[in-house]
Amino acid sequence: MLSEKIKKYFHEKRFLPNPEIEKYKQVLIELNVPLESAFAEFNLTTIGPTFIGRKGIREIQNVCWFKIYSNYDYSLEILKKFNIPKHYLPISSFESDSVILYDIDKDAVIDFSFDKLKLLLENKIEPNWKTFNDFLEWYFEL
Repeated sequence: MLSEKIKKYFHEKRFLPNPEIEKYKQVLIELNVPLESAFAEFNLTTIGPTFIGRKGIREIQNVCWFKIYSNYDYSLEILKKFNIPKHYLPISSFESDSVILYDIDKDAVIDFSFDKLKLLLENKIEPNWKTFNDFLEWYFEL
């Protein structure tokens, strides 16, 4: 679940309830994301395709929106091409050989660049944020 700090921020920013919640749930199920996770709640309760947080940091994506309406499958294909396990999901666009990855298994977030590919594949890379809530609180500067 999302932290109270994040929920309060979303309420203050007037993020609207998602009218397509059932479609979005199906996407999360297809991606093997637990529906009770903070990551799922973020994607189920937000509408916009992208979100801007800290200045100078790339936008993050609502993966459900991108899976339904845009090119999210292409992003997944890039990960597959490099043998990156399916429990990693891109939550930003790929820029300069880097991407922000959500780890479904650990509920963690990695600011990943392909020069660290070997470490990732050997499961030797530490997450930048230990939980998705930690990431969101950092990203939105809460």
